[in-house]
Amino acid sequence: MERMIGGTLLTGGRDLGSKENYALLMRDGLIVDVAPAETLRRAHPRVDCDFDANRLIVPGFIDAHDHGRGLSPFRFGVRDCALELWIPQLRRICAPAAQAAYYDGLRLAAAGVTTVVHCHNIVDGDRLSDELVETARAYNKAGIRVALCPPFTDQNSLIYADRTAFADMLAPGLKADFLKMICDRPIGLSEYCDLLDELRKCLAQEIASGMVAVQVCPVGVQWCGDKALTDLADYAKQHRTSVHMHMLETKYQRVYAHRQWGKSTVNHLQEIGFLGPHLTCAHTVWAEDGELDLLAEAGVTLVTNPSSNLRLRSGVMPLASAVERGLVCGVGLDGCGLDDDQDYCRELRMAYLNAERSGVDAASELSCEHILQMSYAGGGRAAGGALSAGRLEPGGRADFVCFDLNRLRAPYCDEDVTPAELIVQLGSKDKITEVYCAGKRIVADGNADMVETAGKDLSDAVRRAIAIGRAPLPSEGLKRAIASFYRQWERAEEDENSGHFTDTRA
Repeated sequence: MERMIGGTLLTGGRDLGSKENYALLMRDGLIVDVAPAETLRRAHPRVDCDFDANRLIVPGFIDAHDHGRGLSPFRFGVRDCALELWIPQLRRICAPAAQAAYYDGLRLAAAGVTTVVHCHNIVDGDRLSDELVETARAYNKAGIRVALCPPFTDQNSLIYADRTAFADMLAPGLKADFLKMICDRPIGLSEYCDLLDELRKCLAQEIASGMVAVQVCPVGVQWCGDKALTDLADYAKQHRTSVHMHMLETKYQRVYAHRQWGKSTVNHLQEIGFLGPHLTCAHTVWAEDGELDLLAEAGVTLVTNPSSNLRLRSGVMPLASAVERGLVCGVGLDGCGLDDDQDYCRELRMAYLNAERSGVDAASELSCEHILQMSYAGGGRAAGGALSAGRLEPGGRADFVCFDLNRLRAPYCDEDVTPAELIVQLGSKDKITEVYCAGKRIVADGNADMVETAGKDLSDAVRRAIAIGRAPLPSEGLKRAIASFYRQWERAEEDENSGHFTDTRA
């Protein structure tokens, strides 16, 4: 069945300007044509045209890095703090994975997101394959596409060092507390590749329909050995999929590289042959001089997560420098938006206003149009390209968001303020009227009832899990010991940079 919808369009193509009085012709989840509304009406007189001059249509947003927690860690008593202190507290979270993903998917859809790159946090390692399949289908039930990223780690969980050696440094009581925190169930490299194969088999129908993709996800260089990284890159190339990972999120991860290899993270990854266009790196806050050049030369995609980087005290990604070098960048919520509401427009605003530089030259670095391109075209690269290219063009996916221009401009806005500026500077999910994915309307004015019901169901499930029991937060003493460990690294780096290096390794 064909359908036509029109208004003002931002197509996401090379032409960054808006197209007034345009329309989309859709059939079977794809875009058949994009043209002036009157032209399409004459060419297809039997197809009703749903046209509204106050409607602004843009490609569906792509949340290029998220975790599908549904409820943020803060809601479980995990206060915002440095990542290295935050991660050991995450076992406190007890939200069922599929229910959390469904609730998150509904909220993302209401915010205009039609595709999410989901970096999975394991809830039940004994049924990991089933949990991942259920999670992917939960996003699809919410109406959106998902690039599913099962995590792989084989070292340094909880601390960027040998855990036994770190535990031996602690006072007896703190040592016992730390050892109790070790609850991961590492899987071997071969077992992980078997898991990826099984997921592709179980989700074959969803993959064929373009609703799901499976990516390779070594969680980060400090958590994966070199052999794992290179073998997983080879697997991705062999199966024509992408690799998604965290990289240089904190300054301690930068120090880790120099202590481990005597060189920067990106230099090391280049040396072992890991870099390439198959790779997407989230965060990349602490890239050193020259590292962005190497990433650009290799065709790596980056994802900025500005709210998360602020909440977890990580810093500001050098986004302007990355774009200057021609790096393709996406924008991801990371499940840590400033207001815990997964409002993607606000995250675009954060990326635009916190893009690294200050002073009189900063305003010209990144335009609102470029930021919007990151939200769909850049995100499309991060999602691997198989789900959505992030453009409204003939033959492309019919994934798009409809804004009410009157709501965006209310109570007053000069006419020379562009549609892209309106979205990035003034946009929010309450100014979205409809969201379409695969040609189906998945959101109408926020879907408030569905979101509220899913939130209540998730809340009830969490309360049942809490009643059974959950892990305690680490003691204040243990958190101080972990902080002291990283402070020693910091002091050692400062001494080395000043010419007075003192080895304080654990």
